[in-house]
Amino acid sequence: MFPFDFGMIPGTKGEDGDPLDIIVLAEHGTFPGCLIDCRIIGAFQCEQTERDGQKICNDRLVGFPDVSQLFPDVKELSDLPESILNQLEHFFKNYNEQADKVFEVTARLKAAPPLKLIAMELFLKLFGEGEHLDNLQMSCRGAAMFLIMLVLIRISGRRSFGVRTALDNIIAVSLGAIMSRAVVGASPFVPVVCRCFVIVLLHRGTGRLIAGNKKFSRVIEGQEILLFEDGVFIKAHMKRALVCEEDVMQGGRETALTEDMNQIQKVYIERNGEISVVKK
Repeated sequence: MFPFDFGMIPGTKGEDGDPLDIIVLAEHGTFPGCLIDCRIIGAFQCEQTERDGQKICNDRLVGFPDVSQLFPDVKELSDLPESILNQLEHFFKNYNEQADKVFEVTARLKAAPPLKLIAMELFLKLFGEGEHLDNLQMSCRGAAMFLIMLVLIRISGRRSFGVRTALDNIIAVSLGAIMSRAVVGASPFVPVVCRCFVIVLLHRGTGRLIAGNKKFSRVIEGQEILLFEDGVFIKAHMKRALVCEEDVMQGGRETALTEDMNQIQKVYIERNGEISVVKK
């Protein structure tokens, strides 16, 4: 029998709930609990039937230690002699039979699929899945969302957080609410990012229409409302804008730096809700 060690890959979890299994073909002696740096050369795709009849995927990865001197040229599972591959398959079947389980090797895989599987397992280790996330996973999700948000802002344009109209407030509130669900695991990560991109593209498209069509702009964002002119408060307009005289005077103090309304010609409430002043 070819010398090998039966172990597992830390930080991973297979379909059976246990870490991914790996067979390490080593010419050196090892001991239980040791950690070995290996190169993956392939895997046996396996189907395991439990005592209750349930079938699960329970693949067996195959690797060589990085320090191996006898087999430095073995890069793929197919590089091994057929006799060794058969020995390994018989070993899997025999020790499962002793546990009243049926074990069947359905395919021999090259190195690429197992490496992708390990990469995905490590990705899940860092980012997690579902709502039960630890501090590391939520931190990684938060960092990823920060970078994604920078891209989204660049796509959306500067007006998103500069003009601050109703349209711009919608995107700010929507992105914050939706992206937070991905950070805490309340919603799947990738669908959340896709929804955010859709919202940003809608915002950018609407912004282009607003910039090119004045009538469309008024429909979407409204227009400024004159609240005060030549010493007279325009009550009907103030009622429409839901502001009082004190609000108008506050705008005068903030914008024109004066409490004397005689120095002010006009006061408007702009489309973004801010009060602006035109001095005499």
